Amino acid sequence: MRTRPSLSLAGIGVSAMAREIYRDPDLEWLDHVPPVGLVVAPALLKELGLLPLRQTPIDTGQVGEIIGSELSKPALSDPWAFVEQFAATWPLT
Repeated sequence: MRTRPSLSLAGIGVSAMAREIYRDPDLEWLDHVPPVGLVVAPALLKELGLLPLRQTPIDTGQVGEIIGSELSKPALSDPWAFVEQFAATWPLT
């Protein structure tokens, strides 16, 4: 059985573990949205304060109660109830 010669890279600051990449929590959602249509620089969104509200576990639970679990049916059986109960309470600023 042949063995590979080993080369230590520790002396030049290379490690086997990748460092965690810093992600701005205010702009992280942009990684989940494809750039279609008007594309705006993340720095501009941050500068203008155009940042989404963070979703809390309470928000998730409340919305989960009205979203259907059957994939063959629409997720919201009554979209206007969703708007009245949740979207209408979102701040406009």
